[in-house]
Amino acid sequence: MEFNKENIRPGMKVKIKNRHGDSWDVCGEMDYLKGTIIEVNKVLEDCFYVKNKNEDDIWILKYDDIENIVFTKEDLQEGDIVTDRKGDKSIYCETAKENFFKGYTAEIDYFDNNLKDKDGEIEYDIVKVERPVKLETIWERQENETVEMTIQELEEKLGIEKGKLRVKGVQD
Repeated sequence: MEFNKENIRPGMKVKIKNRHGDSWDVCGEMDYLKGTIIEVNKVLEDCFYVKNKNEDDIWILKYDDIENIVFTKEDLQEGDIVTDRKGDKSIYCETAKENFFKGYTAEIDYFDNNLKDKDGEIEYDIVKVERPVKLETIWERQENETVEMTIQELEEKLGIEKGKLRVKGVQD
């Protein structure tokens, strides 16, 4: 597929071709892009913008610098979330013995290398793969229980002679 202003849009993910040899630019600052998947930021007539790895600058790329992303069964990684054409989601799992989907997706052996159903039942084709990379805490137990003790109980617990404990800043 040849890319141009009509078939590329902001938010689209594309793969950077490794067509620049050893070094992309004089300083080598863009070399890290070769072979990576990036997100298009802004589209112009003969080029488009992407944010650099620090996301404080923007690189300008030509349309012939990119290619379609080809994703195969071998590209799946532990924890990937796959969605089939019906909208069912599953998690890709790997063990020493086997690879499998946990959820509603068919068994991994039912798919060809392009993640299409081997029997041609297109409703089971995998149409999206998501890779969770940001670990976000959605719940955490709060261990801030209030413990009530009398001064006498504290003295006993701490092994302090009776009447020798003085507590500063006590609020009732």
